Amino acid sequence: MSYINSPSDQQAAISDVDETVLRAAVHKCLDEERVGPIHDLGLSNCGPYVATKLHGFQQAIAEYSKAKAHAKRELTRQDALHAGSDLIHAVQQMKGRLETERQEVELFFIDDQIRPPFHLSKRLSVQVPFRWRASPSADWKHGQLTFVYDFSPQPSYALLLPKRKPSAAKIVRGLKDRLYEECAGALLYEGVLPYGRRR
Repeated sequence: MSYINSPSDQQAAISDVDETVLRAAVHKCLDEERVGPIHDLGLSNCGPYVATKLHGFQQAIAEYSKAKAHAKRELTRQDALHAGSDLIHAVQQMKGRLETERQEVELFFIDDQIRPPFHLSKRLSVQVPFRWRASPSADWKHGQLTFVYDFSPQPSYALLLPKRKPSAAKIVRGLKDRLYEECAGALLYEGVLPYGRRR
């Protein structure tokens, strides 16, 4: 699940990464055949994209350090070099995205910090606020998009019918659970709820 805007903690972590220091740390990891030199750079806090590339680099270094035969060492070293380049490129991309966001937020901003609604019904409505202006000196204008989801229950033929008729409270609880799963799932699919499924 991706955000429209990078969260503030990720923005700070990305800004703190010095590309020259990162490049030197990647080369040192290759020379020493261990990932220690990049641990203090805070890359795991730079968002899921960078974290995925970091994990790939760590795995590649681990494979390289375990290799014994000459041919295997050459192959795993190339893999580690490639993974290191991917990691550096990912940080560069995120720095570029951050700069774009900082420029765009001067004129247009979508509030993507949306939580699931407190009350669920068969018609779920979620509003996404945004604001825009013609220039950085102009006044903000505000608007909102409304996403609507209608719950249409489908019978589940995989489950056995209960031997006893469930109580009214159990039926209501079951409906509430299904509404939550269906509605939150639909909004996640549409990209409306960045927080994931939470109660």
